[in-house]
Amino acid sequence: MPKGYPSLSEEQKQEIIKRIKEKGERVPDLAKEYGIVPKTIYNLLRSTAQGSGALLELAKLKRENEALLKIIGQLTAQEKLGKKSNMAAAIKQSAPPDSKTELARQLGISRSALYYQPQLPAKDLALKAEIEKVMIQHKAYGHQRLAIPLEINKKRIRRVMRLFGLKVKRRRKQPKKSKDLGQAPLAIPNLILGLTINASHQVWVNDFTYLPYFGRLIYLATVEDVFTRQVLGWAISTRHNANLTTRALLDALSRNPAPAINHSDQGSEYRDKEYLNLLKSLNIKPSMSAKASPWQNGYQESFYSGFKLELGHPEAYPDLGQLYEAIAAQIHYYNNQRIHTALKCPPAVFAQRLNCQPACPSASSSGPRGRQAEISN
Repeated sequence: MPKGYPSLSEEQKQEIIKRIKEKGERVPDLAKEYGIVPKTIYNLLRSTAQGSGALLELAKLKRENEALLKIIGQLTAQEKLGKKSNMAAAIKQSAPPDSKTELARQLGISRSALYYQPQLPAKDLALKAEIEKVMIQHKAYGHQRLAIPLEINKKRIRRVMRLFGLKVKRRRKQPKKSKDLGQAPLAIPNLILGLTINASHQVWVNDFTYLPYFGRLIYLATVEDVFTRQVLGWAISTRHNANLTTRALLDALSRNPAPAINHSDQGSEYRDKEYLNLLKSLNIKPSMSAKASPWQNGYQESFYSGFKLELGHPEAYPDLGQLYEAIAAQIHYYNNQRIHTALKCPPAVFAQRLNCQPACPSASSSGPRGRQAEISN
């Protein structure tokens, strides 16, 4: 504080905060009254739990509200007297006779703001509404994916999203699996590294993820076709073991021909002897990413990152049955409605265009009635 300015007592500090919050008084006016610089009051507001921004915005809104109430009151009086309503005349009457500087002071704005005309084009406001409409259904769509259904340049989408603060949900961190730590890598090679994949059922990729649910974890395993990007099979369990991953694989095989290659990471669930024997019995070649190399199973990593965002927090569903239905619906949405950036269309649409129509799980064919008992496995 500059030399010669008085300090504020605790009572004065509380009084200033109260007058700004409840009466909407301006900081410069209060500073002049208490004989201090405005910066002192701004620092005082920043030190409060409520923060300066919220209090100052509230004060400004109260001042503007009072000015508008005066205008409305005069318009109401004119109407009762049988006079023609004239908004411009009412504003002129409510303005101080001295100058517009006084009006700006009462409203808590600069004098130049009285002449300000918004520069934001109306087309940006219209685009904002269109973006929000798409984001209601597609919660994880970023600017690149939004540009496809809206048929607008992605750079313009990004600019408008930044302008209005439109953001997608953030990803949550995944816990480490202590069981897999310290295990020696298997001799199973990565068969898809550098492989040209040009047909469906050439390569399937497998993985599972966790869903935090009221103090415990629910595990979801999925099987995805690399060429069509469809989720062909899935399973849910309260334990992450070979039984979970095997059920997901069998679910995919129940509606689709066996793939040439089945790829996964080196998790204990996929290293299991029974799981590998199942692949061998079906003449499916196992393929595994190098240890501690999740990018070598990027197809599934990418799927889960978007899946969790769009599903929302699992605890939004009060029981396992509703959570199960939501997962089934989300997988159906991913296969049939969600635009895949690599395909420029939903996976099922891509598969139909190529005349390859494998049966995929949906909310109707894989509902909770068919698999409800498997949740507790």
